[in-house]
Amino acid sequence: MHMASPASDNNAAPRMSDVPDARVEYAGYTILVYAIQNEQGVWLPRVTVLKGAERIEMPQLTQAWRGWLTRGEAVRDGLEQAHLLLSGDRHQP
Repeated sequence: MHMASPASDNNAAPRMSDVPDARVEYAGYTILVYAIQNEQGVWLPRVTVLKGAERIEMPQLTQAWRGWLTRGEAVRDGLEQAHLLLSGDRHQP
């Protein structure tokens, strides 16, 4: 199966791997989570959602947020974000 590649930007840092840290099928969607480590050493989730071959644009829930200490925590957070958005259980602050 061919997966959509993350957008490429030569000035962007940090960069995502082409291989996701997690891939989950949920309610007809494919959730791909990439954990990236920023310049401060903090792990951040980046979520891509596919419906068949179509990439679905998903808002990031953690924009004003500090990140995680481990790759695993970032992956779990990314999966939770996608699940909440796809299931309609997103709670507004």
